[in-house]
Amino acid sequence: MKTPLPILLSLGLAVTAPAQRRNVLLIIADDLGTDSLALYNSSPGAALPPTPNIDALKAGGVQFRNAYAHPTCSPTRASILTGRQPFRHGVTTAVSANDGQLMAGEYTLPRAFASHSALGYSLAHFGKWHLSLSNNMANDPANIAGWPHFAGSLNGGLTGGNGGTGTYFAWTKTINGITGPENSTTTYATTDTTDDTINWINAQGANPWFAWVAYNAPHSPFHKPPAALHTYDTTVPNWNTLPINTNLRTHFNAAIQALDTEMGRLFANIPPAVLANTWIIFIGDNGTPNQVIQPPFSNGHSKESLYEGGVRVPLIVTGPGLVAPNREVTDLVHATDLYASILEMAGIDVAATQPALKPIDSRSLLPLLQNQPLAARAASSQLSGSTVAADKGGATVRSGDYKLNRFNDNTESLHFLPTDPDERTNLLLSPLNTTAQAAYDDLTDQLAGNISPPNLLGTPPETQWQKITGAEYARIYRTQNRALNGISDATWAPEGAVRNGRQDLPAYAGIESIRVSANWVYVKGSSMPHYTMGPWYFDAAKTQLFVNYPSQWDMLARIPRLPVPAATRTNTNFGPIAIWVNTAIIHNQLDAFYWNGSSDIDDNARGTEYWTRNARLAEGLTFDPAGAHQPFTGESHHHISPFALRYEMGDHMEYNPATHTYTEASGAPAHSPILGWSFDGYPIYGPYGYGISTDPNSAVRRIVSGYVPRDGNFGTTNLNTAGRTTLPAWAIRSGHGISPVADAATGPAVSAAFPIGWYLQDYDYLGDRGYTQGTDFDLDECNGRWCITPEFPEGTYAYFVTIDSSFQPAYPYIIGRQYHGVKQGGNFAAASTIGFNALEEPNVTTYQGGADAQLEIDRIEPSGGNVTIRWDSAEGGNYVVETSVDLTDWTTIPQVPADGSAFQTQRTIPAASPNRSFHRVRRDSVDAYDVIDTP
Repeated sequence: MKTPLPILLSLGLAVTAPAQRRNVLLIIADDLGTDSLALYNSSPGAALPPTPNIDALKAGGVQFRNAYAHPTCSPTRASILTGRQPFRHGVTTAVSANDGQLMAGEYTLPRAFASHSALGYSLAHFGKWHLSLSNNMANDPANIAGWPHFAGSLNGGLTGGNGGTGTYFAWTKTINGITGPENSTTTYATTDTTDDTINWINAQGANPWFAWVAYNAPHSPFHKPPAALHTYDTTVPNWNTLPINTNLRTHFNAAIQALDTEMGRLFANIPPAVLANTWIIFIGDNGTPNQVIQPPFSNGHSKESLYEGGVRVPLIVTGPGLVAPNREVTDLVHATDLYASILEMAGIDVAATQPALKPIDSRSLLPLLQNQPLAARAASSQLSGSTVAADKGGATVRSGDYKLNRFNDNTESLHFLPTDPDERTNLLLSPLNTTAQAAYDDLTDQLAGNISPPNLLGTPPETQWQKITGAEYARIYRTQNRALNGISDATWAPEGAVRNGRQDLPAYAGIESIRVSANWVYVKGSSMPHYTMGPWYFDAAKTQLFVNYPSQWDMLARIPRLPVPAATRTNTNFGPIAIWVNTAIIHNQLDAFYWNGSSDIDDNARGTEYWTRNARLAEGLTFDPAGAHQPFTGESHHHISPFALRYEMGDHMEYNPATHTYTEASGAPAHSPILGWSFDGYPIYGPYGYGISTDPNSAVRRIVSGYVPRDGNFGTTNLNTAGRTTLPAWAIRSGHGISPVADAATGPAVSAAFPIGWYLQDYDYLGDRGYTQGTDFDLDECNGRWCITPEFPEGTYAYFVTIDSSFQPAYPYIIGRQYHGVKQGGNFAAASTIGFNALEEPNVTTYQGGADAQLEIDRIEPSGGNVTIRWDSAEGGNYVVETSVDLTDWTTIPQVPADGSAFQTQRTIPAASPNRSFHRVRRDSVDAYDVIDTP
């Protein structure tokens, strides 16, 4: 073949760019370290591929000789996307089922561009994603990062059918939330990414754009690229006839050359005037893999290490406004700096745009590109994760010519890079000279300031929660607490009485207390609201009262402060799945029955049969005007929209006290408030939100469920004619069976007794019928979406109460059949039996603030000369009980555990003693404590 032409050099960027918004083209090479390019590596014996197009970038731009990234791909990509170090964004190693992924609450480049929509930029992400791992992963680039267009691969490596290993010639592709098989491709991956980028750029016309082009190359699997993309067939005879594992470097070089060739084709297919108006950034995401590492770096000092071979990457930038091209810059810079650089290239003021709650570590490289000085700064990287050994993970920082590596096994090494580029000589093993000692001291300070995370436990992790006190955090409004009103429960008027089954007095119960620990919010309450409840009927004519009345349940719920998207979702089965803000309980769509082949029978609390009954249709007559009912045990709960709560919260509802009915208000709605919290930690909003999920300036409207009846519309199976013989895809995913169903599992024919909607499986999800979330409907399979809300201006995943265009409850009503996040929280047993006094938490939390905890003693119980002191010990630790008669001299009292966190003293107080005793409790033997907050 012919050697590929250096396209950019042949153009020379000679076209004068007009005065207009600049385009930005970011190109990321996967697993390409500085040892693999001739521009960077002059070591004898290094086998290097020809890269004329990358060389041409340098000839027309600036080559950064000391650019750093993180040792693995996901942290680097997350840092470019957010401008933040891993200790802030939480992605510390390659994303896996056990290691952190990028959270939807991060403020990203797409969101920064979206906040300046008047600039008119179009955005797209092509190629590798690898920043999340979830069941809804196909939508993650949009939901988590805000990308309006995505086409590429989702995982770290190319995958094939059913999640198996793919190749560059057969791999699974995702396009805007739709993953194969229809999008699976046999187009060579590097070529495919180039094709997508060319087509998209040329479709933008005169509009400015930002394209994130993340090639998979030269990442494994090692392979022989198409012959037209490289020269190794002629320069290295029979190179591909050997077993591939004995000739990996040649295959790796061929993939690099193929990447360079495709980059040249990309540049050649951008119109010259557009190219001249485009900033081009080329960077590697981490060092070269260990199997193919080159001199000067040695085995083990490669990708997935803190050594230079793992974190030094190529970085070349060219574009309009660049001064003095064909320069080398030796300043220390980092991949994180691309965030601010890209925004400034687009004319966006970073300081004015960045949310205060999302501080960045990025600084713009534009001064260096314009041949201006930039204040010296250290470059730092870090690595940690469940599969990272303690002697490999840690943090590294370089300042000047010295570099300090500090590992998680508490060892460290100091190196002078000009004479020790492979970091083989640890200067700390010998006495340091004055210069080295000063460098070590400085690097130690730099490491503490640039890498070590602040203690985020007192203030919740920035990726999700911004509220630090109980009432503010939980967003729970204060009811007329029964402790203040002295009313423990309501009484119920019997049938025939004036109130006809409604309560005589409001319960005035609701919230008793809210407490916050490092990881949890504990909400204690009655599970009963204080608005008027009832009546409940058995029949549509409302002549026969329901036999069950609610009773105070005295519930204790626990909500995680840091929700985690689930890699494998779990079903929302029977019982409480969430709570409203007044501690009223939320159940899912199920009642306790399923079709057994001949009739509906009790489900025995499984909920995974083929045809499970819809509580709204089967039991809706027993719902009171507030939207709740209760079993014989008295546990009041909601399956649908909480009408009375929405009225109390000002959520576009009207109330007629004469008829005791709630109706949707007229006029334009405001954004719904938070009505509740799911046990996976995500908020539940009412039915109204921003029409464009990421634009708080868009019109507020009703948020549309993604579920529709299976009546033949929207491409669904028509159960009226086909019968209940098949299951929708969502039901199969959530474990309800296989489709088509066996004859014995066929559901009843649609009729007046069994209308469409009688069973959950009578609904289909539009995302499975070829419709697109965000365009044709709003909410995902779990009945939520990533969105900006008034309470979360940087965004959050949130569930929505859903209603239809007639303002009636719309399936799945509150939360879908599965949680979006990991169900970490939940309800304990009745609070009356365990309360806060017996919460058992593993003693693994790092506390904040000092050794003396601010503990609240709940009560002191004297009995038979002894006294029992109880207090909240939700976060564990060792406690000391002290007594005093004068509040000056304190004596430690020996204790023995009683039940839960109660301790009983061994000191007898004579009944006739005139001395009063004071008691106090403090936490001992820990570094700090969590403040407990009670409204």
